Amino acid sequence: MPNLVHSLDAASLCLVIVIYFKQNSNVNFYSIHDCFAVPCNKLHNLTGLLKFAYCIIYSDNKYLLDLDANFRSTILNSYGKEAISFKE
Repeated sequence: MPNLVHSLDAASLCLVIVIYFKQNSNVNFYSIHDCFAVPCNKLHNLTGLLKFAYCIIYSDNKYLLDLDANFRSTILNSYGKEAISFKE
């Protein structure tokens, strides 16, 4: 479960960064893990983008279903169908 939470957190932060640079050219943007440093006049934009990224990830049921399918596929490919079964 911690890997899932960190993966979703990383995905949201990647979305924020990609969208931020599409909207703002020639700007300073610093991040370390899950911390950001932006100019004060861009803080409102960053907050809005973070909310937007969470909405994209957590309101799109297909995203989470695809993530689940990918995890299941990876597990099955790694351990084989005989070693594991999933409850629906």
